[in-house]
Amino acid sequence: MEVRMKREKKTLRDNAIHRMQLGIIGALAIVIAAFLSLGNVKIRPVKMSSTLELVPDRLEPLDDPLIPKPPPPKDNYGEIKEVTDPEKADTLGFNPPDWDSPLPGGDKNLDIDSIPFPGIDVTFPVLKTKIDIGYPRRLKEMRIEGTVQLLLGLDAEGRVFEARVFRSSGYDEFDKKAIDALRKARFSPANQNGIPVPVKVSFPVHFRLDK
Repeated sequence: MEVRMKREKKTLRDNAIHRMQLGIIGALAIVIAAFLSLGNVKIRPVKMSSTLELVPDRLEPLDDPLIPKPPPPKDNYGEIKEVTDPEKADTLGFNPPDWDSPLPGGDKNLDIDSIPFPGIDVTFPVLKTKIDIGYPRRLKEMRIEGTVQLLLGLDAEGRVFEARVFRSSGYDEFDKKAIDALRKARFSPANQNGIPVPVKVSFPVHFRLDK
């Protein structure tokens, strides 16, 4: 009887071990099959695309605190007149000063970079001529306004010998109109101790539309 019971226990143990071995072998087979199947999987690359759009900002010109500003205008000074009539939008009119002078344009031998801004002991030059500046037709139709800050070199007689853009309006049409007009402008001479002297000044030209 004891021998028979031992044989039955041994048989049960052997069967359990056999089933465990079969389970381990089956699990390994599943893992191996999974790894082998990965070799047939193709991963397609994803194309990435992006667009960067740069939108430039047009900065409005600011007044430079280091450049002296003209004093308040007097009753007899000249003025810049802005033309808003479409028929005259692309024309530039000039009313010559009633002064005895040869030709406008100033002393070409002067250098704007070598002459100073008016000091506290210098009488500031004042615009004496009246100039009509044509409003660029394209910008007028687009309802665009702007301000051009010019740097003017004036000789001892108040004539403009050089005009350059100190701070752009952001539009070439405004800048060109302003330079073309102010090159023909005439100012009262700057005086230092009663003696006319050449100077350079900062001069704003505003382009404004009628509201």
